[in-house]
Amino acid sequence: MAREARAQSSVKISGVVRDARGGAPMEGVVVGMENIAGETSLTDANGHYELDVQVDKAMALRFTYAGYRDESVFLHGRTVIDVSLSEVGYSDNPVVVTPMRVTRRHDFVHSGTTVGGDRLREYGYLTLDQALAGGAVPGLKTNTQAGLIGSGAMMNLRGPSSINGGTEPLIVVDGAIYETDMGSLSAINGFTFNPLMNLNLRDIDQVTVVKSGMTSVYGSLGANGVIFVTTKDSRETATTVNVNTMLGVSMAPKSLPVLNADQFKSYAMEQMMGQGLTYSQIRDRFPFILNEAEKSEKFRYLNDTDWQDEIYQDGVFQKYSVDIEGGDEVANYTLSLGHSNNDGVIKNTSSETFDFRMNASLKLLDKLLVRPRVSLSKTTNHLREEGYFHETNPVLAALSKSPMMGTYRMSDYGVPLPFYDEVGPFGISNPNALIDNMEGQSESFRINAGFDASYDLGKGLSAVFISGLDVRKIKERIFVPSTGVVRQADGEADNAMADATRGFLSYYTDGALDYNALFRGKHSLLARIGARVRLNEIDEEKATDINSPSDEIKVIGTGDRSNRTVTPLDGRWNTVSFYGSADYAYLDKYYLSVNAALDGSSRFSPNKRYGIFPSVAGAWRLSSEPFLKGIKNLSDLKLRASYSITGNDDIGNYSGTYFYSSRPYMNVGTLVRGAVPNADLTWETSEQLAFGLDLSLYDNRFRASVDYFQTEISDMLMMESLPSYYGRVYYLNNSATAENKGVEFTVQMDIIRRKDFGFEMGVNWGTYANKITEISSTATSGEVGSDMQVVSLEGGESVLKVGEPIGSFYGWKTAGVIRDSQQAEALALKDGFGRPFKPGDMAFEEMGTPNNIIDEDDRTVIGNTTPDFFGAVNFRFRYKSLNMSMNWDYMVGHDIFNYVRMRQESMSSYANQSEAVTRRWRQEGDETDMPRATYGDPMGNGRFSGRWIEDGSYLRLRDVTVSYDVNVNRLKLIRSLRVFATGQNLLTFTDYLGYTPDVAYGRNTLTQGIDYGRTPLTRALMMGIRLGI
Repeated sequence: MAREARAQSSVKISGVVRDARGGAPMEGVVVGMENIAGETSLTDANGHYELDVQVDKAMALRFTYAGYRDESVFLHGRTVIDVSLSEVGYSDNPVVVTPMRVTRRHDFVHSGTTVGGDRLREYGYLTLDQALAGGAVPGLKTNTQAGLIGSGAMMNLRGPSSINGGTEPLIVVDGAIYETDMGSLSAINGFTFNPLMNLNLRDIDQVTVVKSGMTSVYGSLGANGVIFVTTKDSRETATTVNVNTMLGVSMAPKSLPVLNADQFKSYAMEQMMGQGLTYSQIRDRFPFILNEAEKSEKFRYLNDTDWQDEIYQDGVFQKYSVDIEGGDEVANYTLSLGHSNNDGVIKNTSSETFDFRMNASLKLLDKLLVRPRVSLSKTTNHLREEGYFHETNPVLAALSKSPMMGTYRMSDYGVPLPFYDEVGPFGISNPNALIDNMEGQSESFRINAGFDASYDLGKGLSAVFISGLDVRKIKERIFVPSTGVVRQADGEADNAMADATRGFLSYYTDGALDYNALFRGKHSLLARIGARVRLNEIDEEKATDINSPSDEIKVIGTGDRSNRTVTPLDGRWNTVSFYGSADYAYLDKYYLSVNAALDGSSRFSPNKRYGIFPSVAGAWRLSSEPFLKGIKNLSDLKLRASYSITGNDDIGNYSGTYFYSSRPYMNVGTLVRGAVPNADLTWETSEQLAFGLDLSLYDNRFRASVDYFQTEISDMLMMESLPSYYGRVYYLNNSATAENKGVEFTVQMDIIRRKDFGFEMGVNWGTYANKITEISSTATSGEVGSDMQVVSLEGGESVLKVGEPIGSFYGWKTAGVIRDSQQAEALALKDGFGRPFKPGDMAFEEMGTPNNIIDEDDRTVIGNTTPDFFGAVNFRFRYKSLNMSMNWDYMVGHDIFNYVRMRQESMSSYANQSEAVTRRWRQEGDETDMPRATYGDPMGNGRFSGRWIEDGSYLRLRDVTVSYDVNVNRLKLIRSLRVFATGQNLLTFTDYLGYTPDVAYGRNTLTQGIDYGRTPLTRALMMGIRLGI
C-alpha cells in the first residue's frame, strides 16, 4: 500500500525546451523542481527532457541555462510542459518583471508591454525615452522636445490625464521610484533637462510598461501608467568583460526656404512704401536698399548670407563603455563604466557624460539575499537658448536675419574686420554672435544608491525590504553678450546673465511581506502587503543680472544692482502608502488580481490628505478549456478585463497650504503670502475600465493583442479667478472632468523561424479620443465662459472647452485672400475698430453673431494636438551571423501650431520671410493664398488663425541597424565580437512645412504640438563594435 502511494506521488513530466528567438531546440538546459532539492534532468540535442516529479511537494519546474533567463512553470496537473527560454536582454521575454513579482507573460492579466534591453540598445539611442519613442509600446505617445543635446521626449500613455498636473508615466527602477522632477527655475530659456539622462540604456535588462490594473498599487502616482525598469542583475558566472565603442555623426538639417538678398530687398522696399516712407526718406534711412550706400556701409549690405548654414554643422558623437560581470554562488556583481561625447548640430553645442553603475548580489545567510546597487553620473551640456525667445534663439535669428547682412563688420575697402557686426537697422540679432559669444552651460550630477533584501521565512512567506537614496545637483548659467544682439529686458540690458542651481534629495523605503503558495496542484496564490515612504526636498535658486562693464565680465554681481534679482525656492513633500496585492490562478485557466493602496500626500491640506485607490483584474484562458482543445494551431487565447482607480498628486507643492515668499521693499527683505491656498484641493482621479484579448497561433509564431479602454478623469486642476481683495488673481481648484477612450492593437509574427534564418514582422497601432466633459463656470484664465477656459500661449491661444480635446487651438478660421475690390465690397468685413478689410487682406469667417465685424467673438476651435492614430511597424531579418532590423513609426491626424512659419509669413516687419511670401498679393485680381505685405499688420492678417495650424501627420523610417557576429572560436582571448552600423531618422514623409513634425515645448500638456523653433531632429549615422572577453 505504501509502495503504491509513493508511486502515485511521483509523475514523469516531459517536454521540449526551445530558444525563444529562433525556435531551435536547446541542449543542456537544467530542469529541476522549484525550491525543492532532488533529481534534475538535462535536455538532449533535440531539446527533450524527462523528469520524475514529486507532485505532492513540487509546485513548479525550473529551467536554467547560462546566458538565458530562468523560467519557472507551474505544473497545474500537466504531464507535458514545453518551454521557450530567452537570452538575457532579448525583447521577446516570456516573463514580466515588476517589483511585486516575476510573472509569465502567458499569465499576466493586465495591459502591458515588455521590451528587452537588447532591443532598447539596438538602435544606438542614449536614453530610455528616446528608445521607447519609436513605437515600441502600443499606446505610448511621445513628443520629442528638441534635437538639442540633453533634451528628452514627453511620454504619455492612453491620452492626457491632467491639464496643470503631471501627465507622464511613473518610472520605477529596481523597485524604487525614480524621481523625474527637475524643478522650475531654469537659467537657460527653452531648455528642458531630460530627467532620464542619468539612466543609461546600457545598464537596462528589461522594461515593462503597465497601463492599467496593477498601477493602482502606486495609488496617487499611478494615474499615468507605470514603467518598470529592471537593470542587469548579477549572475553566478566566470568573470566576463564587454567593451563597447560607437562613433557617429548627426547631420545638419535641411534648410527651410527663405528669401535671398534680392528677394529680401524687394520685400523690404514694399514694407517701407507700405509704412508710408517717401523715396527721399528711404534714401536717407536705408540707402543700401537703393544701392546708394557709401564705403563700409555699401560693403556691409553687399551679401547674400545663408544664415542657416552659418549656425548648423554636422555633429560628431562617440560613446565608449566597459561592462564587467562575475561571481560565485555566494557573491556576484556587475560593473558598468561609460563615457559619451556629442557635438550638437547647432555650432558650439555639445554634451559630455560619465556614468558608473554597480549591482551586486550577496547571499549572507542561507535564507537572506541582499542586493546593493549604486549608480553615479555627471553630464555637462554646452547650450544655446531656444524656443520663442527670438532675440537669443539662433534658429529664429537665422531664419529672420536679412541675407543682405554678413557676420563681420567691414572696412571702407570691403575687408572683413575681426568684430561681429551689430544688430543693424532691421532689429535682428547676429546669429553668429549668438553662436560664438553667448555662453550657456548645464551641469548635472546624480547619485542613486540603495539595496533590496529578501528573507525566506518558510512555508511560502518571505520578507522584502527596498531602500534608496537619490541625490541630484543641477547648475546652469547663461551669458548673453551685447555685441550683435538685440537689447534684452525691454531695451534696458546691453548684456544679460543668469545662474540657477537646483538641489534634490529623495529617500525611498518599501517594506513588504510576500506569500507564494500552490494548493492541491490547482490553486496558486501570490500576495504582497507592504508600506512605502517617500521623502523629497528641492532647493532652488536663480539669480539674474544685466549690464556688466563689458562682455568679458560674465559674473553675477557685476551688473546693474537695481535690476539684479535673486529668486529662492524651497520645496518639501512627503508621501506614505499602505498597499496590498494578490494574484490568484486556478488550473491555468482563471485568473484574478486585486490591488489597493491607501496613500497620503503632504501636498494637500490635512482634511484631503489621504485617498484609497483600488483595482481588480481578471482573465480567462479559453485555450485551456476542453471545448477549444481540438482547434489545431491554437497556442493561446485569453480574455482580460480590469477596473482601477488611480490618483495624481503631481500638482506642485503648497497649493493646499499657506506658504510665504521673499520680496524686496525699500531695499529691505520682506515676506509676502506666496499663494492663496485651497483647503479643499484633492487628488486628480482616473477611473479606468479596460478589456483585452491575447491570441497566439502556430506555436506562438503569431501573437496578437487588442485592448479597449475608457478612462473617466475627475477633479482635474484648473485656475479659478479670485476677488481682487485677495491680492492674487487666480488659485488652483478641482474644476473639470474629462474622458479618454481608445483602442490598442499589436501583432508580432515570426514568419520564418529556423536555426540559420529568421524573419519577423511586428505592427502596433493605437488611437484614443479625448474630450473635456465638464468645467466649473468660475474657471478662467482671463476669459470667463460657462463651458470653457482660454489659455494664452506665445503667439496664440489654447482652449479648454466642454466637448473638445485637451490641447485644442483657439483662433480665427480663414476663407482665403480677398482678391479684388468687388469681393471686398461683397464681404463688407470690418475689424473691431470699424476699419474695412481691403483687397489683399485675409477673409476671416464669422463664427459669432453675424454682424460683418471680425473680433474676438469669432474665435473658434481651429485644431488640436490629438492624433487620429499612431504606432509603428518593425522588421527583423537574421541569416546565420548577419542581422538586420528596421523600424518605421507613424502618427496621423494631429495638428501643429507652426509658430516659426507665423513669424516667417506674417510680413509685418523687416525680419526675413519664408520663400512662400514671393506669391503674396500685390495687385487687384491676384488669386493667391498669401495676403499683402503691410508693416505692423494693422488688419491682423497674421493673427492666430488656421493659417498657422498644419497637419503634422508623418511616416518615418526611424531606425535601421545591420550587425554581424564574427566567428571567434579560434581566438582564445575573445568570447564574442559584433560589428554594427545604424541609421536614425533616415526618411520622413510629411506635408508639414517645418523642420520636423515631431515637436513639443516643455512638459506641459498644452504646449505639446507647438513648433517654437527648437533644434530639429536630424539624421544620424553611426557604427560600432561590441567585444566580449
